[in-house]
Amino acid sequence: MADEPKIQLIQTPMGLRSTHYRETYVTGFTFRATVSDFSLIFLSLASPPGIPNTILNQEEGAVTMTLSTMKVLSEHLSAVVKAYEERLGPIKIDARLKPKKENTDALLAGFDPDQLTT
Repeated sequence: MADEPKIQLIQTPMGLRSTHYRETYVTGFTFRATVSDFSLIFLSLASPPGIPNTILNQEEGAVTMTLSTMKVLSEHLSAVVKAYEERLGPIKIDARLKPKKENTDALLAGFDPDQLTT
């Protein structure tokens, strides 16, 4: 639309960067999936105003990608984690945060395999 601000690009050593670029430190994530794309939602811990002694996950931003991009991202993250642990030792995580089959099954419950494209 004509009234939308024009995106400008900034040259960086890594390439071009949008003026909309921002960095956020996150402490968690969640995701949504459809038969054609995948959204990764980044979370941080926040205390809502007026509710004492309460800490909630606050959505900070999201990235939506194709399923093939999701798979490539997954493979790159696995490779980086493996290399990191080989050099620096195991990364400790709470066992409750590991993937659970029932969560994956629930995420995919409504998907019709005939709708998927290769």
